[in-house]
This record gives sequence, structure tokens and C-alpha cells, in this order.
Amino acid sequence: MNLVPYQTIHRSYHKSNVILSTKERLAVDRLRTFSPQGRCFIYYFDVFSLDDFEKARHAIYMFKDLFGAIKFNNKSLIRFTLTVKKNYRRIPYHNWTHGFSVANSVFCIIKHSPNLFTTNEIGGVEDI
Repeated sequence: MNLVPYQTIHRSYHKSNVILSTKERLAVDRLRTFSPQGRCFIYYFDVFSLDDFEKARHAIYMFKDLFGAIKFNNKSLIRFTLTVKKNYRRIPYHNWTHGFSVANSVFCIIKHSPNLFTTNEIGGVEDI
């Protein structure tokens, strides 16, 4: 059995984790404050106009705007968003850009439909 391809993939995976971890630490400070200036409030917003880092910034802003900034530990929210971004598969369709696009669409629907959704519906909690 030839283990060379597995060992190469395994080594590459660990190298990328170290690099991404370093990038994450540097990104946390850059992601703390951000205002998208209305860009993500438009339903037909072009998600391809942003790089992955900008998508993360917009996602954090959307979380804070919908749920309130005080409900989340800022550093935890940033790390959560970066972890989700990092762990999306690198395939043509169901990837970070697609996930961000869906989140942005839902955000716009909620923001442009006042009084249509309950607080529990917005938070993803079923009414019992």
C-alpha cells in the first residue's frame, strides 16, 4: 500500500491549518468594528464583489444587526465566523460564497419585512 499520497495530503492539511490559524489571529482585530454602509441591505447585492474576508466582515455585521451586539462575545462571534468560513468545502457551488449569499438573502428578507417574523422566528427558535 502506497502511503505517500496520504502523507502528502496530511502534511498539507496541517500546514494550511497553521497558516489559517495565524491569519485568524491577525484578522480578529481587523474584524472587530465594521459598518457595511448599506451594501448588504440590498437583496440583489453582488456577493462576488467581495473577497472572503469582506464576506466574513459582512456576516459578523448581519449577526450583530439582527440579534444585537450585546448578545454575543465579539471575539467568539469573529472566531465562529472565521471557523465556518475556513471549514466550508472548496467546491464550485456549496461553498463559503454560497453560504454567505443565502445568509445575506435571509438577512435582507428579515430586514425588509418588519413585523412579519416573530423574535423567535428570526432567532431560529420554534414557538412552542
